[in-house]
Amino acid sequence: EEPAAGRLLPGPQPGEEHDHEHDEHTPASGGHLDTSPAGASQGGSIATAVIGVTALGTLDGVSPALRRRLLFGALYFSEGAPIGWLWWVLPSQLRRAGADVGEITALTAALAIPWAAKFLWAPLVDVLRTRWFGLRAWLVCAQLGMAATLVPMLTLDPAAHFRAVFWLLMAHAVCAATQDVAIDALAIRSVPAAEHGALNGAMQLGQIAGRVLFSSGVLYLAAATGERLAVPALLAVLAITLALVLALPAGGARA
Repeated sequence: EEPAAGRLLPGPQPGEEHDHEHDEHTPASGGHLDTSPAGASQGGSIATAVIGVTALGTLDGVSPALRRRLLFGALYFSEGAPIGWLWWVLPSQLRRAGADVGEITALTAALAIPWAAKFLWAPLVDVLRTRWFGLRAWLVCAQLGMAATLVPMLTLDPAAHFRAVFWLLMAHAVCAATQDVAIDALAIRSVPAAEHGALNGAMQLGQIAGRVLFSSGVLYLAAATGERLAVPALLAVLAITLALVLALPAGGARA
C-alpha cells in the first residue's frame, strides 16, 4: 500500500504506471542513472511525493519535474564540492606548506579508492532497508559522516597532522561514495523513467558546479582574503542538503 506521504503530490502523469513490485526490489545504483530499457523499467516506480514536503516543493509555479531536478542537482552539488576541495585545493595547500609530493600523491590516489570500490557495499543499501530505515536514512547517515570527518579539519593543520588528516579524509570518501549510491537509488525509485535523462543532466551540472566552486573558486578566495573558508563552506553546504533530505517524507523515501 502506498504510504500516506506518497499522496502529498499528484500521482503519476498520464501513461505512467505505479509498479509496486519495483517498489520493493529496485536495486541501488553505484553510478550514473541507468537509462536503458531495464533501468527505465526499474524507474517506472513513481513515488512522486519524494519532493512533496521539501523546501523546494513549496515553490509556487514550479513544476514537480523541475523541483526534482533542483533537489537532486543540489544533492550532487554537495557531492562535487568536497571533491573539488580534496583533489585540487588541498594538494596545492599541502605543497605550499611543505608536505612531501609523494605523500600528497598517495593521499589523492587513496581518496579515489572508495569511489572505485563502492560497488562492494552498494548492495547493503538494498539489503539494510526497513520500514523505518530507508534511503533517506542512508543519506542522513552518509551526510552526517561526511560532516563529522570534516569538523576536525577546522582546527587541524593538514601538513603538521598529515596522518590524522589522511584517515579522516579516507573515512569522508567512504561516506561520500555511499551517499552517491543512495542518491542514485532514490532518483531511480522516485522519478518517472521519462525524466531520467534530464535529471541525470541536472545532477551532473550540480556536481560540476560544486567541483568548480570549491576548487578554482576557493583558490581565488584564499588568494584574495588569506582565509581558510573551504571547510566551513563545505559544512554549510552539507547542512543545507541535509535539511532537504530530512524534509523528505519518511514513507516516500523508504523505498
